[in-house]
Amino acid sequence: KLLWNKLKKMIRERQTVDTLTVCMAVTKEDIDKYATDLKDKPRLYNGDLASTQEMNELGYKIMICGSTIWLIYQQVKDAFKELKSTGRVDPERYGTRWDVASLMGLDDIYELERKFGTVEVTAD
Repeated sequence: KLLWNKLKKMIRERQTVDTLTVCMAVTKEDIDKYATDLKDKPRLYNGDLASTQEMNELGYKIMICGSTIWLIYQQVKDAFKELKSTGRVDPERYGTRWDVASLMGLDDIYELERKFGTVEVTAD
């Protein structure tokens, strides 16, 4: 509690803070406390103790969902286990280049290019 009070005082005294990154939360109660004690400061939360909807309701402006990297890890690990045991990875598990491009919004970019045209830029 002493550390939190000291940190809170330092944050309050520094008026130029654009965004506070909350990465020392250990419990959901910590997140709620930061939201209450620092409600006048924009906050970024890095973790997975609460949903994006809950964080939005608490006034957090940005949330980095670290749990997505663990999902990727598990999928890659499973693919390598399959490769090791069978000598191949089942193509049914594959995503395609177009799946990724679509997820990243490539279709929207193509639409903008059709609407506004494109200009080729050379490096010389």
